[in-house]
Amino acid sequence: MKKLVGLVVLLVVALASVLAVEGYEVKSYRTELKEKNVTIDLNFNETTKDMVVIYTIKLRTFDEGDAIAQIRDAVKLFIKENGFTNYKVLSPDVVTYSSTETVMKRFLHIN
Repeated sequence: MKKLVGLVVLLVVALASVLAVEGYEVKSYRTELKEKNVTIDLNFNETTKDMVVIYTIKLRTFDEGDAIAQIRDAVKLFIKENGFTNYKVLSPDVVTYSSTETVMKRFLHIN
């Protein structure tokens, strides 16, 4: 009986989470800096005004200060072009390394 109740609760939570995400439209923008082998993807959720920025550098040395400056410039350009005023960083950056590329993710809220 406890297993059945646990299974029902699990199914309700799973279904609620799927329905909560449904309906949010995410717009993606890409900036490429070919001379530095860098791409910056901006994924903006218009409903929540949250943005995920994905900075990818391939086959080059990763410099976090350079990455932060390039992300800042791309986000400021997005804000200016779309009529927003500022942004806030929601959490610490997430950096992942592999043999061919380095990826840095930054989570923002746009006002």
